[in-house]
Amino acid sequence: MSVYNTRLWLFLEDYVYYQPRQPRVRAKDRPLQVIAVGPVRSATESLQHALIQLGYEHTYHGWDLLFEERHNMRGWAKLARRKFLGTANSGGDCDITAADFDELMGDAVAVCDIPASVFAAEMIRAYPDAKVIINTNPDLDRWHASAEKNVVAVNRSWFIYLMSWTMKDWFWAWTSCERYSLENPTSCREGCSPLFVGSCCPGFSGVWDRVSTWA
Repeated sequence: MSVYNTRLWLFLEDYVYYQPRQPRVRAKDRPLQVIAVGPVRSATESLQHALIQLGYEHTYHGWDLLFEERHNMRGWAKLARRKFLGTANSGGDCDITAADFDELMGDAVAVCDIPASVFAAEMIRAYPDAKVIINTNPDLDRWHASAEKNVVAVNRSWFIYLMSWTMKDWFWAWTSCERYSLENPTSCREGCSPLFVGSCCPGFSGVWDRVSTWA
C-alpha cells in the first residue's frame, strides 16, 4: 500500500493542507485543439511560445499549473492520484474525462509539458478531435542529463522538501508535481512519460510508439 493512500496522508491532504477548488468553465466555442505530449525538458516552453504565436492563446503549460493566479495544484494532484493510485474517495475510478480537464485548464486551446505528458493517454481519449504533437529531443543522453539537472535535482532538494511542509501552496506544488505526476512515471506503466530514463524506463521510443494506440 502506498503511503499516499494511508489515512494519515489523506487527512493531511483533505484537512491540514486543504485548499478550496478553483473550477473553471470552458466556453463551447473554445475546444482544446492541440496536445503536445512530450515530457519536461523537451523544449516545452519554446513550444508554448510558438503555439501562442500561431494563435493558440492560451496554451497551458506546467508553469501555469504552478503559478497561475487561481491555481489548481490540488486538482491536478487529485487527477494524478486517480490515474496512478486510485483512491478510497473515488472507489478506484481512473476514468478521466474532458470535463475533469476543463475544470483545471478552462479556456486553454492547447496544452504541453507536465499536464499533457503525464495525462497523454487520457487527454487523447478525452479530446479525440485535438491534434497531437510528439515533441522529443533526438539526443536522449542530453535530454536525460537536462532532466536530471533541472527536474530530478528539485526532487532531491532538502530545502524545497522541508518548505513543502510549511505552506499550503508549497505543499501542493510538491505534491502535484514531485510526489504524483513526476514520481509515478518511473513505474513505466502504460501511458506514462519516461521522466527518469535510465533508472527504469526503456526510453522515449516506447512511449511514442504507444501514442498511436491511444488516439
